[in-house]
Amino acid sequence: MPTPSRRSVVELSVALAALIASVASLFIARHQAQVMDRQLAASVWPLLEYTHSGVTSDGKLRAAISLRNTGIGPLRIRSFRATYDGKPVGDFSDVIEHCCLRDTATLRHMPIVSSYIGGRVVPAGEGFDFISVHYDTAFAQAYHHLEGGMRKLEARYCYCSVLDDCWVRESEHADADPTPVPNCDAEHRAKQFQI
Repeated sequence: MPTPSRRSVVELSVALAALIASVASLFIARHQAQVMDRQLAASVWPLLEYTHSGVTSDGKLRAAISLRNTGIGPLRIRSFRATYDGKPVGDFSDVIEHCCLRDTATLRHMPIVSSYIGGRVVPAGEGFDFISVHYDTAFAQAYHHLEGGMRKLEARYCYCSVLDDCWVRESEHADADPTPVPNCDAEHRAKQFQI
């Protein structure tokens, strides 16, 4: 029969071993949770792309600026700012004023289609034209001025995933990865482009 001091050492050793096993289990569980969080974030990583196009899929002339989610998982656009030749513009009439003031009367007769941007949810693999103008031979000169003006339009936008991970991207740096940000609040405080 072990003596009381020996029994204390055995009990202390068992308790210490149990404590070490508990701490190790805690670290393993924490590491697994971090790995699962990273896997979940990677499985819903959206990527919002800004593109110009000059023709439709069937080859007809059409000037358009599009936003498309080419990533994985849906996104919500939280802010969208635009510049024309480096100067902030608040809406499409500002763009027309910069590029096509002499064509204003003609442009009123052209079918210019625009879509609302702010707060819009874009599912993975989908997108939309936020400005689109179909070519019309009757307004050829005004169309070409407007198309040239649309190509000078640049954007800075902030969007978030369903997990509230947010990114900022600039159209002039389309080949760069989006910049992660904690949220889009700072971006949203600046003047937004209105359709």
